[in-house]
Amino acid sequence: MKNSIYALGVLTFGLAGCGGGGGGDSVSGVSSSNGLEGTWIQTNVNYVLASGDVFKVRRQTIVVTKQDDFLYFTDCISGASLAAQVVDDQVDFVSAGVPNLLVENNSTLTTSLVSGSLGTDVELQKVSSDKTVSVADVSLTEPANISSWDQVCLETIVDQFLPDEVKIKAVHNSSETTVGVNLELGGDIAAGLYTFPSGSSDVDGYVTEGADTRNLLNPVGSIVISEVANTYLDFNLAMDNNVNANSDGVEGRVEIDSSWLSYE
Repeated sequence: MKNSIYALGVLTFGLAGCGGGGGGDSVSGVSSSNGLEGTWIQTNVNYVLASGDVFKVRRQTIVVTKQDDFLYFTDCISGASLAAQVVDDQVDFVSAGVPNLLVENNSTLTTSLVSGSLGTDVELQKVSSDKTVSVADVSLTEPANISSWDQVCLETIVDQFLPDEVKIKAVHNSSETTVGVNLELGGDIAAGLYTFPSGSSDVDGYVTEGADTRNLLNPVGSIVISEVANTYLDFNLAMDNNVNANSDGVEGRVEIDSSWLSYE
């Protein structure tokens, strides 16, 4: 059972299933495929069919752009992209094995998958027609002193069987700075003090300044997670980089709407 749960649990932006062919732009209830461009939040809910019990929820920031006759669905964290066309009331992906998405309207896309005794409900909700928005608040003093970012993307995984994860990507255009942080906790994400190095939790990431990128690893320090109206992650870490013998500080606060860390 654990293996099949894991197999379904990793279904994400590159969905497994049946794909289809291409077509035109006519969409029931949607003026054109142009209406789908913008920033979306994709939510995958994995559950047991017989009981309806949810065991994993993954949320991702997806940016949809249009070029010529194709829409491109891009995972904002990883940069992976899938091409698609709108056919009647469906988003039809070009890649084989990617299931169609039903177009409910300009702001809702859905599909459902079944694998044996397990199911996955997938919903994409549009949050903005802008392709560079902040879905979380990030204020850093290190490795860059920036409190207002042009784009912040987020990915979260809450899982009853595997470690919970938070991935953050913040982009500041004028300084050509991008900071990415990937946090994996040994268990559930909960309020408390997490110290590093840790035997069960880990942090890595990267910093891009202009054309230069430094990968970060081996965290030393702490992360404090607190919950008020939202969830706050206060970083105070030093991390080795792969470019020189120096380390980069990751210091500052990330504020996340608590719905990103919910099973609901």
